[in-house]
Amino acid sequence: MPFGLCNAPSFFQATMNQLFQPYLHKHIIIFFDDILIYSKTIVDHLLHLENAFQILVSGQFSLKLSKCMFAQQQLEYLGHLVAGEGVRPVPEKVLANSTITSNFKGFPWPRRILSAVHQRIRNLSYPTHQAFESWPVSVVI
Repeated sequence: MPFGLCNAPSFFQATMNQLFQPYLHKHIIIFFDDILIYSKTIVDHLLHLENAFQILVSGQFSLKLSKCMFAQQQLEYLGHLVAGEGVRPVPEKVLANSTITSNFKGFPWPRRILSAVHQRIRNLSYPTHQAFESWPVSVVI
């Protein structure tokens, strides 16, 4: 990633999106400095890798091999397990969230706050400013 630039991550993301535009969401996904290449077969994967390497060389970018993983059947990425069967959350993260949720449910919230919150989140299609205009002043903390 080019350092010394203002907004380097967004610049890098925009550059990668421009370089890989014909292949984005066909067999390549780019998020910040991560390039995910997915394929149905190992032969297709090798062709997609070669294509990605050629694009990176043409853009004068290099890879740090110690940070690369090739031909993985499954990988953990942004709190999810990505595999041939699909994408699912990492089980440890789900367990941690359920513990937090059960602790949250046991907290003695005043009924008027809970009912007001429930009414507001029931329909999230309203724009935010309209949803909060009608909140009673005594409920906003």
